[in-house]
Amino acid sequence: MSRLTTVLSLTSVLALSGGVALGATPPPQHGSFAFEDQFTTQPGDPASCSFPMAVDVQVRGTFTVSTDAQGEPTRLLVHNHWTGTVSANGRAVIEHAAQNEVIDLVTGTSTNAGQIHDQALAGGVVIHDVGLLRFDADGNLTFLAGPHQGFAGDVSGLCAALA
Repeated sequence: MSRLTTVLSLTSVLALSGGVALGATPPPQHGSFAFEDQFTTQPGDPASCSFPMAVDVQVRGTFTVSTDAQGEPTRLLVHNHWTGTVSANGRAVIEHAAQNEVIDLVTGTSTNAGQIHDQALAGGVVIHDVGLLRFDADGNLTFLAGPHQGFAGDVSGLCAALA
């Protein structure tokens, strides 16, 4: 969902870059979004199998942008939820996710907390990412808590369900 975060960050910075009276910290700005995203995960991509996988998800969520006293954006909080399918070879799994991402717009660091749950249609969890991830300004992982099968590339259950 980093594409979503980038779009929201840039949009928020541009929308809120107007002047504000000195000494008065403006209230946070809030918004919501909803869209459908379709893409293909190719072999070699993170969390990929040895065959292409088609992903079709419906995403919705909210965001809050905080600013400093000069009206400059300092923090972006994004809550998103998505549901959809991952399919290949005539088979599919259902994917559900709910995540909160906090981006420090001054330092560029970010924290992601939430879960991604993929389940085979016949039952059985094939991926369960849950917990906390922290990244530095260059996108490098600095802290991990909880199991993150997809993030770690442990997708053997997903690949088996779609083979």
